[in-house]
Amino acid sequence: PLVTDLALEVLSTSTCSSSLTYLDLSGGDQLSSWGLGFSLPRFTHLRTLSLQGCRLLQDPGIEEVLGALVGLTSLDLTECSRVTDTGLEVLREMKYLQFLSFGLCWQITDQTLLNLIQGPSQTLEYLDLCGCHNVTNEGLISIKNLSRLSQLNIAGCTLITECSATSIGVMNSLTSLNLSDTSLNNVGIRTIVGSLSGLKEMNALGCDLISQDCVTKLRVTNPALSLAWSIPHSLT
Repeated sequence: PLVTDLALEVLSTSTCSSSLTYLDLSGGDQLSSWGLGFSLPRFTHLRTLSLQGCRLLQDPGIEEVLGALVGLTSLDLTECSRVTDTGLEVLREMKYLQFLSFGLCWQITDQTLLNLIQGPSQTLEYLDLCGCHNVTNEGLISIKNLSRLSQLNIAGCTLITECSATSIGVMNSLTSLNLSDTSLNNVGIRTIVGSLSGLKEMNALGCDLISQDCVTKLRVTNPALSLAWSIPHSLT
């Protein structure tokens, strides 16, 4: 059965709420923004929280949640599409995040990435920006100093171009990069691969500005790199 505001409130007042460290509310599309903001701050020891698919969550609710749970190490906001930069300003206070997903949170912009630099810049290892099509090259420049970032997903960020390649290329901890359906070209992908010696896998599906010849050469010169790419539909 789907979790409701009432069920979450009952759980938040139980004896286990103060010791719970993991809470997965994925698919909670019946949970209101008010209900989440009211109940979740009571789970004071949470370290992992998934709100994936909580589509009613808005800025006031996420502000209440994150303001009370600054000790989180993992936060999944995938498909929380009503959340904006305003509700995520509290990221500046979250110094312990290791996993962070904004997948399909299409309203967030470069401002949220700037807040990351003031927050978990020394701890973040995984960042998902899939479908965040308001994120630009400037946003990636702002996060280039996330010193422990090993996995980055910018799939569908169509404003990301060759200009971001240098910024990505200095993210020396990256081992996995998803740049599918972006506007990166041959120059950009060569710059990235040539700069990141530890990169193990890259997804470039849907990058129509990257040529087959470029991909073939990269696979030959970087045999340890798992590189996903397909011939653009326009050429088939």
